[in-house]
Amino acid sequence: MTRLKWTREAVLADARRFASKRQWQLASGSAYTIAHRRGWLDEACAHMSPRWQPRWDKAAVLASAKKHSDRTAWKTAELGAYKAAQRNGWMLEACAHMEVKHRDWTLESLKASAASYPTRGAWKEADGAAYKAARDHGLLEEVCAHMVAAYKPAGWWTKSRVLASAREHPSIASWDAAETSAYQQAKKMGWMAEATAHMHEVPMPIGPATIHEFLIAHGIEYKAEHRFKDAPEVSRMPFDFYLPGHNLVIEYHGRQHRDGWSSDPASRDSIQHNDRVKREWALRKGLAYVAICAWIDRTLDQVRERVTTAIGGILSTPRVLTEAERRKIWSGRAFEEEEILADAAQYPTRAAWMRSSPNAYRFALRHGLSDAATRHMAYVTEHGKWTRETVIASAQPYSSLAEWREANPSAHVISKRLGCFEEATQHMTRAKQPNGYWTDEKILAEAARFDNTAAWNKGSPISYGIAKRRRLVPATMQRGKRPKGYWTKERISAAAALFKTRSAFRKAEPSAYAIAGAKGWLEEVCAHMLSQRRDVTSA
Repeated sequence: MTRLKWTREAVLADARRFASKRQWQLASGSAYTIAHRRGWLDEACAHMSPRWQPRWDKAAVLASAKKHSDRTAWKTAELGAYKAAQRNGWMLEACAHMEVKHRDWTLESLKASAASYPTRGAWKEADGAAYKAARDHGLLEEVCAHMVAAYKPAGWWTKSRVLASAREHPSIASWDAAETSAYQQAKKMGWMAEATAHMHEVPMPIGPATIHEFLIAHGIEYKAEHRFKDAPEVSRMPFDFYLPGHNLVIEYHGRQHRDGWSSDPASRDSIQHNDRVKREWALRKGLAYVAICAWIDRTLDQVRERVTTAIGGILSTPRVLTEAERRKIWSGRAFEEEEILADAAQYPTRAAWMRSSPNAYRFALRHGLSDAATRHMAYVTEHGKWTRETVIASAQPYSSLAEWREANPSAHVISKRLGCFEEATQHMTRAKQPNGYWTDEKILAEAARFDNTAAWNKGSPISYGIAKRRRLVPATMQRGKRPKGYWTKERISAAAALFKTRSAFRKAEPSAYAIAGAKGWLEEVCAHMLSQRRDVTSA
């Protein structure tokens, strides 16, 4: 696969497409990051407009002030010049020509002035004269009663208020982001266990959860953790968000994508390799690709801004998510407990539930919900077939546990339930040998039993794996590789017909699976198979 390499020339050429650093960073984050890392940023951005206006000198400030007849109009029109005059003591000179307005402030006029501002700071910034009059007349508390206090007074966070604040958030991360002072007070006073008892133990990271909420609130159809199963090169690499209506994939990169897990270089290289493979594949297929990096877009508002820019167009008015929707998003689970119980209630037995709704059934087993979900179901004892005697009898023809489990999985499971597993398998050869069993001599003797490496790997995988590690596979042994052109469409269809799931097909016949994907036959040859994955799609 050709790897896209950001050379210095490629980075500079890419930068010339944009008018500002921010535009470049949002649209082509990888090129921007490379430029920053390798010291090319100043050169690449030399043609771009500066983000801030140049410093106001005295002549520019006085010229700006002369355009306006009063201070309020000047401040509204050119705040930078106004603040430069304040900082440098030029206000009297700059405003000498301006008309001084005296206003008799009443309680009603002060309330009218303050009504459109959410905080005292915003009101003071926009209408300083009204704020000063309210303060001087002792009316601030009454006039600002509707405003949100930017800072809580000392002693505000009592235990009851901290617990009430915590109850509004599904995870510790979201609580800390929204009410840092309440979170810190809980840690300081030892109330964390009580405050976070309702929160999810392993919640979804706050960045992806924010994207989920944004997309659902705006009614945008999407699939989370979506795999493009027809593309072998990325079929095992889920994309965080796929928006089919916008032909767009969105990836959220936490800091492990930059530093690796626990700052491990090996994991960093592996993660970044997968990121490159996914990005290059998406671009080749004509998909728009956006990577939101936690170390660049550090606030939730910046994350939402990136998603908005990626989608483009006019978004619908967002709706308020239901409590169930928020709980499901922040838990990071495909199902909530109520959904599992409701799904299980449709079936009379475990077998019927497992056949009809395998995803929900397996989820219940993994998360300890199976007992509660199946309490109403009839207990079926294999229709009376498996007694202690018949279980033991079914095991006798087999020399290994694997053979018995493959031929009679129900007898194998029920033997443990009836407590006769040891008795049924005492004559069998155990697959696991003691440590040190496989000496070089035993491995070569084992190899002599097989005609080729494929047969050896299938008949004695442990000894074959050790032989490969020790480089003991005889050079004269025939490799079990099929000749070029062996996998025709008919042979692939015949091989796929032996399996119930794509996963089993891929593990048993990886070459056939890869060729079917490359040739576009995968959907046809796998049409009879069960889907083992549940794509999470917004309502």
